[in-house]
Amino acid sequence: MAGSSNSKRNQRASVPLSSVPGNTSAGGGKLPLNEDPIFKEKMALAVIRHGYPLTFFEDRRNQEMMAYLNPNLKPLSRKETVANCLDVFEKERTKLKHALGSIPGRLCLTCDSWVDPCTREYLCLTVNYVDSNWKLQSKFLHLARLPFPRDASILRSEVYNLLCKWGIEKKVFSITSDSRRCGDTVQDMLRDFLNEQDGALLCNGDYLHVRCGAHFMDQMAQACFKLIDRPIRNKLLKPLNDMANLFLRTEHPTANSYFINVLNIGLVLVDALEDKDLEISNLARTLKSEFDVYWDACNEVLALAIIFDPRYKLSFVKFCYEKLDKESAENRYLCTRRRLDRLFKTYSDQVFASQMNEMKDDTIREFEIECREKEYDSCKSSLNVYLNEPSVSCQKKMDVLSWWKENEPSFGQALSLMARDILSIPITSFSKDSVFGMGYRVEDRLTSNWSSDCAEALIATRNWLFGYPVDDESPPGGLKGLEQRFWRTACEEESDSTFQK
Repeated sequence: MAGSSNSKRNQRASVPLSSVPGNTSAGGGKLPLNEDPIFKEKMALAVIRHGYPLTFFEDRRNQEMMAYLNPNLKPLSRKETVANCLDVFEKERTKLKHALGSIPGRLCLTCDSWVDPCTREYLCLTVNYVDSNWKLQSKFLHLARLPFPRDASILRSEVYNLLCKWGIEKKVFSITSDSRRCGDTVQDMLRDFLNEQDGALLCNGDYLHVRCGAHFMDQMAQACFKLIDRPIRNKLLKPLNDMANLFLRTEHPTANSYFINVLNIGLVLVDALEDKDLEISNLARTLKSEFDVYWDACNEVLALAIIFDPRYKLSFVKFCYEKLDKESAENRYLCTRRRLDRLFKTYSDQVFASQMNEMKDDTIREFEIECREKEYDSCKSSLNVYLNEPSVSCQKKMDVLSWWKENEPSFGQALSLMARDILSIPITSFSKDSVFGMGYRVEDRLTSNWSSDCAEALIATRNWLFGYPVDDESPPGGLKGLEQRFWRTACEEESDSTFQK
């Protein structure tokens, strides 16, 4: 019986689709298969997801297979495949633009520069945000060829034009970038320009520039590998390894994950300063100066993020400041508290103004204003309520965003919006496999003449539909197999040239 059943299945499977009644098109309509929108989209999705060459459907074996399934099917040309992929790209871009415009909070961007095998430089931007379901999203936004030579004003214009293109120029909270490549000057110019736009930035852009931690981490790691068979090597490698695991996750971790790991690196260096081995203590002194530069630039952002982790809050931040440096601890703590209060008031004022605009009755409006003033005077704001509540056990593993989703009704709209935006700040300007997981190309593609628009469409759509990771199902010759990396960070290029010298 089993053999008979298998035989029947094989007979049915061997029947060409062209012989099946009504198989005029994939949708069962009267359109030729090549013109059927469902068929064209599915072929485009195959190329986008698995990284097939754009000439995949011109391959003789594939043409034979298609002809067997439907003799009336004309082979898809490279030009048609590109057009189909661009159609999918435009459709998904429209969806993402609508999503970005409708999210409750603000957006946290990353900005990085990348180079192709011909050393042409590109500007890459991605966006992080917490969606309406309290899920952290990370999406590719843009890939643009940079002119040579370039300067800060060109980069500033490129970034701002992109923000306007997506309609998000008044929704930005932070931009994480590598200062060596994108430059502090660019961030300063962009901050000044956005501050001229009413309501574009919070707190005059105090949180706009977040320094990428990758360069700092790389310096620490390189120093560690020089310390062969030294106890400090393993001590320092432990927090570096913990940080690397965070950086290399498939999805971006929430920002509260970083504070403790960065702090632990600082604590190891403080201990090493007192080491009797002069080589170790001198190296620790050099690394500590590098750490201090990064810590001074980022400690407040990292601290704000862990404050919104209900296991730690503000008292933990004060405790950590004292462990690292007792002399500066009090000033750092007071500064962090002032920044926290100021930022919360900004969110609270915006939410309150929005609510007042919806009120029609003047008497009720006046009453609400008086109640709000009393709330501030009595220190009963939702921020203080949150900070004064008992912390969740530190031993408990938890999804911080799920906790905020569950407790959002208890703390109100202003504090919840603030938590969304701060927890979505990326600490590096790249993620595992990055947006350029789609940038792995076989050798024949490296020699092909891709337009930047086509490259952007394939990279972006792959990310929007399937995320960052390179798919394990990718076939040989696609994203797996005999590969060469098509894109490299500009920092990698710089590192390689230094090594070769």
